[in-house]
Amino acid sequence: MEQNKNFQKFIDSKDFILKDGIAKKKSRLSFSQKQTKNTFSYLWNKKKLFDKKNFNNNQIRWLKSLYNFDQKFLKKITKNKDVLDAGCGAGQTSYLLFNKMLNESQYIGLDVSESVYVAKDIFKKKKIYGNFVQCSLLDIPKSVYFDTIISQGVLHHTDSTSKSIAKLSKHLKKGGYFLFYVYKKKSAMREFSDDYIRNYLKDCESKKAWELLKPLTKLGKQLGELNIDLNIKDDIKVLGIPKGKINLQRLIYYYFFKCYYKENLSLEQMNLINYDWFTPKNCHRHTHLEIRAILKKLKLKIIKMNEDQSGLSYVTQK
Repeated sequence: MEQNKNFQKFIDSKDFILKDGIAKKKSRLSFSQKQTKNTFSYLWNKKKLFDKKNFNNNQIRWLKSLYNFDQKFLKKITKNKDVLDAGCGAGQTSYLLFNKMLNESQYIGLDVSESVYVAKDIFKKKKIYGNFVQCSLLDIPKSVYFDTIISQGVLHHTDSTSKSIAKLSKHLKKGGYFLFYVYKKKSAMREFSDDYIRNYLKDCESKKAWELLKPLTKLGKQLGELNIDLNIKDDIKVLGIPKGKINLQRLIYYYFFKCYYKENLSLEQMNLINYDWFTPKNCHRHTHLEIRAILKKLKLKIIKMNEDQSGLSYVTQK
């Protein structure tokens, strides 16, 4: 495997040190970003929950629904390419989406949290080659450029989604692809209750927040197991609820408060997803119009866009 020249640039930068095979920089973070970093350091250490066949299969189906990739395109953006996973967490998105294709790329997984150590171990176990960097994405050296950047569910967890998109676009080569997913603004009741719960948990230690969310997760599980369908006769415009058939759990989930349910997941795995949503202090939500305006200003062309109940996913090209 050819040496990763971009990774070497991180190492060569005076601000970074190489420790345990990971290029590290102690980034200057806001209070909100420090709390978000600690949140995800705790979450991604729960490898026994997310690195499981049932969890991974659900994630693969979700990623495919977001981007609708074919193998030809995946190969195009990885083979002999410099690839950055900005906010890689435990590397799950990359190893599920690209798998062994990454062995034909020069891959770097970057995250502000301690999750890079988990990602490094998982990649080694799966025999996927990659290099890892721990720093804020705002601290990427100016001399580093990539053919492909992916940032799955990360940009909304920074201090500023727009500034983070702008920063990453500076490190994208002309003609390169930038793929990302951000949270979408939801109904008024859901936005209010989500922020209320997030504010309730904001000063809690990670372990305490995890335990406080378990009763909510149990409620979501109970609602899901009821498997009751409702038929909403008319659009309820004052709550943003459209008419039509909807499962009771999904009605609560999409329009009142997040209480994730998936029948093939354990209670702890469902709690992981609720924790991921409620505990980061930085958790911005956006509309397509907002994101489109940012991309237009940066001259990033939208190749593909998908909007579902939860978020907005984009494939863009510089």
